[in-house]
Amino acid sequence: MINMKRLEYIGIVVISLISLSLLLLLVDNINYVFFNLFIPMNTGIWEIGKLMFTSILIYSIVEYFSIGKKYRNFWFAKASSMLFGPSIYIFLSYFIDITIGISFLLTHIIVFVLSVGIAQYISYYFLEKELYFKLVNVYGVIAIITILTVFTVYNERRGTLHGPIFRPRDQYKVNIKSM
Repeated sequence: MINMKRLEYIGIVVISLISLSLLLLLVDNINYVFFNLFIPMNTGIWEIGKLMFTSILIYSIVEYFSIGKKYRNFWFAKASSMLFGPSIYIFLSYFIDITIGISFLLTHIIVFVLSVGIAQYISYYFLEKELYFKLVNVYGVIAIITILTVFTVYNERRGTLHGPIFRPRDQYKVNIKSM
C-alpha cells in the first residue's frame, strides 16, 4: 500500500522536476495557444507560478490514480495546493527581490521548492484530516478551472498587465533595481 505522506513528500521532488523539464524544454520554444495555457511564455514570476500550477496539476492527475480515489476530498485538497503554491511563490519572490534590491536566480529556485513543499503539506493536511462536505470536489474542480483561467487571461504575451511580476526575468531585474 502506498503511504500518502510519503507520496506527498515525493511530490515535492517530482513536481520540481516536472517544472524544470517543462521550463527547459518548452519555454520560448512552442508558440501554440493551447500550450501557452499551461506552460510559461517567459521567465517572469507570474509565468513561473503558472508553471508550478501546471506541474502540481500533472502530478495530481497521476496521484489520483494511485491514492486519490480513496479520499473523498482529493480534488479539493489538490486545488488548495494549486492555489497556495503559486501564490506563495509569487508573493515571496517579489517580496525578497524588493527587500534585497536585486533578483537572484538561486533565491527564486529556493523559494520555488519551498513553495511546492508548503503546497504539498497543505494538500497532505486536507487529505489527512479528511475535511469533507457536500460538493467539496466540485468546488475543488471549479477552483482549478478558475486558477487556470486567471493564469491564462493575465499573461505577458497578451499585454494584459504591465507590473514587474509579469515581465521576463531579465526585464524584471532592471525594474527591481529602480524600486
